[in-house]
Amino acid sequence: MPNKLTNLTYLYLYDSSLKKISKSYFNLKTLIIKYNKNKKFQIKNIPSYNNLLTLFLENYNKLKKLPDLLLKINKIYIISCIHIEDLPVNYSTVKEYYFYYTINNKFIKSIYVKINI
Repeated sequence: MPNKLTNLTYLYLYDSSLKKISKSYFNLKTLIIKYNKNKKFQIKNIPSYNNLLTLFLENYNKLKKLPDLLLKINKIYIISCIHIEDLPVNYSTVKEYYFYYTINNKFIKSIYVKINI
């Protein structure tokens, strides 16, 4: 991925081999990662984007915890990430949260919360 996309606001990665996300993407508002093939990619490799508002992660089974550094995040979608723990306490800006996962195509849990402020 190019490192010089400083005006990038929306990034959608599907079926990729992502290792890390460039720190130069400081205007990013929406980040969507689905089916990342790189088993070494860690969610902590997402830099602290001051502008990140929406985070969508799908089929990322290594995910256990979201980083504490997403200060403006207001929408979080976590799909088929079976080891996820609760949201960090300081995610007071979250207005919409969707959590869904299955194991071997068997439905396990779904949570959808929309907060009107």
